[in-house]
Amino acid sequence: MSATETAADWLALATELMPQERFVNDPLAACILALALLDDARDSRTAARKLETGHALILRSLVTLEQEPALIAIDRRDQRTMRSFYHVTEQALALHNLIHR
Repeated sequence: MSATETAADWLALATELMPQERFVNDPLAACILALALLDDARDSRTAARKLETGHALILRSLVTLEQEPALIAIDRRDQRTMRSFYHVTEQALALHNLIHR
């Protein structure tokens, strides 16, 4: 799969997620979750690079995704670089399945 096809996939999924109440005020969080659900980015630096945005903005959106019901869970944080490694939760998978019925 080419990078263009991958980008189209996560962008389509993010577009489907954005109308959800959870993402109305944070569409960047929908993009991060879409990347994680498609296994295109499981850390904050990779997400920032793929979304062509600042790492600090990604970290802020991760806070939104960690709030209950948590859609991502942080596995570890690199204290030196502030990179956060994460995985999707069962709630995120359920939301994904709900959208793709």
